[in-house]
Amino acid sequence: MKTTYRKIWRIFTSDQKRKVALLLFAMVFGAVLETISLGLVLPLLGTIFQPDAVKEYSFIQPFLRQFKTVGSFQIVLALAALLAVLFSLKNFYLSWLIYFQSTFVFELRKQISNDIYRKYLTQPYAFFVKRNTSNFIHIIQTETTQFANVVIAPLLMLATEILVFICVFIFVVSVVSWNSLSAIIIPTLASVFFYTLLKRRLRIWGEKRYFHETMRVKNIQHGFGGIKDIKVMGRERDFLNEFDFHNHQSARYLVRSNVASQLPRLLIETFGVIAVLFLVYQFKLLDKSLDELALSLGFFGVALIRLAPSASRILSALNKMRYGDVTVNKIFDAINVSDAMNSTVVINKESVSKLSFEENLKINNISFSYSAGQRPVFVDLSLQINVGSSVGVVGKSGEGKSTLVNILLGLLQPQTGTILADGDDIFSNLRDWQNRIGYVSQQVYLSDDTLRRNIAFGVVPSEIDEQRILSVVKMAKLEEVVSGLDAGLDTEVGERGIRLSGGQQQRIGLARALYHKPSFMILDEATSGLDLKTENAVLRVISALHGSVTTLIISHRMNTLKNCDVIFEISEGRVSKLKNCDEYGELK
Repeated sequence: MKTTYRKIWRIFTSDQKRKVALLLFAMVFGAVLETISLGLVLPLLGTIFQPDAVKEYSFIQPFLRQFKTVGSFQIVLALAALLAVLFSLKNFYLSWLIYFQSTFVFELRKQISNDIYRKYLTQPYAFFVKRNTSNFIHIIQTETTQFANVVIAPLLMLATEILVFICVFIFVVSVVSWNSLSAIIIPTLASVFFYTLLKRRLRIWGEKRYFHETMRVKNIQHGFGGIKDIKVMGRERDFLNEFDFHNHQSARYLVRSNVASQLPRLLIETFGVIAVLFLVYQFKLLDKSLDELALSLGFFGVALIRLAPSASRILSALNKMRYGDVTVNKIFDAINVSDAMNSTVVINKESVSKLSFEENLKINNISFSYSAGQRPVFVDLSLQINVGSSVGVVGKSGEGKSTLVNILLGLLQPQTGTILADGDDIFSNLRDWQNRIGYVSQQVYLSDDTLRRNIAFGVVPSEIDEQRILSVVKMAKLEEVVSGLDAGLDTEVGERGIRLSGGQQQRIGLARALYHKPSFMILDEATSGLDLKTENAVLRVISALHGSVTTLIISHRMNTLKNCDVIFEISEGRVSKLKNCDEYGELK
């Protein structure tokens, strides 16, 4: 648990650590109030059962001096009124403390989920290639909530209740005999034994819960992401059965955790009753009077009313935190994702300095492989793209055409070699280089939003240029599509553009690329989903950009490359220049 506490402390920011210190101070004051309010119960009971015994309580003598001439009944009423006022003030303060704690817990959840999402989103592209995004979604959505509810909230409750328990226990020890302490010691020892028995199981249950929760998210993603294939192959039942299995297992471990958090109260109540019976037996052996027995039972009854819930909450909090060990580890790892991988990533769109791109882009002897030991995708690959030209790239599947695109986009960085825009390395100011690029892939990502917002993807609605939208709609041959939709540009396209055809989706991708007025267009099989007539119309638009916009076109269709100034073939990690499209057809 020490490791867990250290990790939690390291997760906190400096501001959060200051708030924790303030919370601890507030909780100490609350514990003192709890003890004082309980301390008044003893003289009140003493006045009821043994009126003369009230003189033994020195800490209330200043208050009793105000009632020298009145009887014991009036003193009882005065003490009861004082107790009521003190309890009211204490509970008002504790209500504020609960609000303070809750605000801290859920502000922490908000901050951590924001931080983790930012950490993930600003990682290099290669980071996502090697990982499963369902884990990211699960951590951001589920584990941050778990961290707040199952770790931090119980931790604050643990600190509060330990302080209260210690203060009340010290007070009880100071006013009763050691023989009478069995009424508190017996339930306490039983609680410690119970926690020791369960703590290892709770950690294991937490790990299993995390695994099955992650698999649930993954199953849902796969189920909806592959809905077309699932329908065609009739695999709905398989996906539902797998989801039901992980759902059942997750629920199973949640039930165990919930039962473990509820058992302490029942355990403490049971041993508390046993301890009280033991106390009665002790008084009988010592031949104490009934008044003394009634006073002790009354005081211990009140003390147990406060101590029993404290002990129960302490155990419950310890159980939850042990169960949440895996959550702490996952959040800690996510918060501490290496920033070294993040060195070339800039969140803001603006660049301090600008790259020059007036002459050419030179790729000089780049080599790249996805991991050590793998066959290199490129070995000393070199080529030159002149500004304003149209360049085609061909090659068999798996030869690295898309990898080259990802390198030019700045998503992957070659292990050796340089990529120079007018002599400057594009990775020295990657943000500015990426600002110049318009990119259209074979599979265009469309969000579940309007056609307008998909074209101006990522732009704040109030900053969308309507004239530019209309212009690129025309350029991408989308006028008929827009006019055929009931809501026009305000039509919702559905998740991943499911309400549109593949060709319409690709034309939206082209409009998106053109919206930002790029100086370098990259089309990666961007017209493969279009019919010949529409493709020719789109190619005319691209040809019209010749001279003002540099274009790199990757395609296996010769019709797409017919207007290119130069065509390169990638084969076995190297590049060769072709005379024309016919030469590639002959080589095949």
